[in-house]
Amino acid sequence: MAQVVALVLGLAASLVAWWLVARYLTPRLVISEISRVADPKGEGGWRYHLKVVNRTRHPVAELSIDVVLVLPGLNREIPDVEFRYRIPIGAGALYPVLDAKECVLVGLRVNDVEGPALAWLPSDVRNRLASRAVTLEELLSLSPDASLRVAIRAAHHFSGYKRTYSLQYHYENIKDGAFQDRLAVEIVPPTGLTSTPFDE
Repeated sequence: MAQVVALVLGLAASLVAWWLVARYLTPRLVISEISRVADPKGEGGWRYHLKVVNRTRHPVAELSIDVVLVLPGLNREIPDVEFRYRIPIGAGALYPVLDAKECVLVGLRVNDVEGPALAWLPSDVRNRLASRAVTLEELLSLSPDASLRVAIRAAHHFSGYKRTYSLQYHYENIKDGAFQDRLAVEIVPPTGLTSTPFDE
């Protein structure tokens, strides 16, 4: 009987410890959909941003963000092959520290797309990359199953516990408008715009 009680108490202690680590000592981030705002100097006339908000009570460290465009079946002769292209982000892939209740805007440099398979992109798309005339929507339209895969990693500043977020975005996850406020991930459509081309 004593062994059973000890086992139950041990399991209970482990569950409490796990809950404390998950609740207070592990990064908790909130990530937005993709915001699209008109900008003549942007990517094909647009600026694209993701927002990452630190909802942890403490800073997070080693925040890294990787964005990859995945185009399955780009070559019809090998339809099961996924072609992957890295999309650089504004300030670089690594942010040393993000304070508690703070955010970072992640700009997507769509026309700086990288990868050994660039030659498989349509020639008109390749030709317009140099003049920054290609939009994210255009890239996501190259394959019916195209997606933007985002991996975000962070470590709790004090405990060192790490967490990885893996997200997948599609054409319909691009929203017209800016973010509602500094720590919000909701995207507010421009005034007078009741729907976007992606809602139709």
